Amino acid sequence: MSEEIRIYVADLAAYNNGKLHGVWIDATQDLDDIQEQINAMLEKSPEGFAEEYAIHDDEGFGGYSVGEYDGIQLNIAYDEVHVFWSH
Repeated sequence: MSEEIRIYVADLAAYNNGKLHGVWIDATQDLDDIQEQINAMLEKSPEGFAEEYAIHDDEGFGGYSVGEYDGIQLNIAYDEVHVFWSH
């Protein structure tokens, strides 16, 4: 099991067409950095034009279950609480 705090963000256009396309992202980064990585992943979509994404997996959130459509803001907020309480 990984001790990293990260999320797997999937391209929904690809997913809905039976293709797995996404990226694991370090969830401890700034919100802007995470969004940039999501945008870069979507730009490389095998479906051409993609704009929607969902969180399909997570690691290191200490038992908290990240929802598919929670959004990256909620995950960043949880990460900040987790880091605060784990020290």
